[in-house]
Amino acid sequence: MKKLGMNAALAVGQGSLTPPRMVIMEYDGTGGKQEQPLAFVGKGLTFDSGGISLKPGQGMDEMTLDKAGSVAVVGAMRALAVRGANAHVVAIVALAENMPNNDPSRPGDIITSMSGQTIKFDNTDAEGRMVLADALWYIQKKYNPHTVIDLATLTGAALVATDKQFAPFYTNDPDLEDDGNRPFRNMFNRAARASGERLWPLL
Repeated sequence: MKKLGMNAALAVGQGSLTPPRMVIMEYDGTGGKQEQPLAFVGKGLTFDSGGISLKPGQGMDEMTLDKAGSVAVVGAMRALAVRGANAHVVAIVALAENMPNNDPSRPGDIITSMSGQTIKFDNTDAEGRMVLADALWYIQKKYNPHTVIDLATLTGAALVATDKQFAPFYTNDPDLEDDGNRPFRNMFNRAARASGERLWPLL
């Protein structure tokens, strides 16, 4: 990760005694026929204390759940492989523990991410976008996927907005936003209904 310049992800985990990791998975059930894969990216904060910008004590025990995005990605990859799906899929899970001990990142730190962009760490509890910045950049540059699906627990405000009845999502893909006869949109919603995970697009 250091050699690749994944400084944003490294900054999140530098206060932990357990170093951060990027785990890459690939499954190709097409026999090489599908050159451009589908990509999954999962946020995997194994524990999120908030770092120096410490979270309130109430509800802190639930911060082990901040790895839910990466858990979903690993589960999806296993399901594809077990059923021998006719698909080419790559995945990356960005694993880190956000802690204030040892030598943590500090508010005001400026980090250069893998993409070469500089990021000012105003709040160390903004850890999700930091680990995902490097993960998203890496998988796009390495594998050139046709679609990237990012699974993450990024804000509790989303739960308030959807009253815990829907899984909120954003997209810049018109096929996902369009309610017409676009096949990917229909497949996406069918899969959501079949799994019992209802979706709601956020603007």
